[in-house]
Amino acid sequence: MNKGEEITDDELEAMLERRPSVREAKVEEHEHMVKALEHPVRRKMIKTTGVFGKKKMSCKKRLE
Repeated sequence: MNKGEEITDDELEAMLERRPSVREAKVEEHEHMVKALEHPVRRKMIKTTGVFGKKKMSCKKRLE
């Protein structure tokens, strides 16, 4: 497509169906993690569950 030309329906459809590259997907995943860590309650939940996780009631008691 040259500058000034309109996008065809096929080109538009291809753009909408395009999947993110591996790199783009990883960047998006990191953005979601950073956003989750910005919230103090989420941050406390992550610290509470740790690497191996905890039972729901254990988390509830610690977060109250």
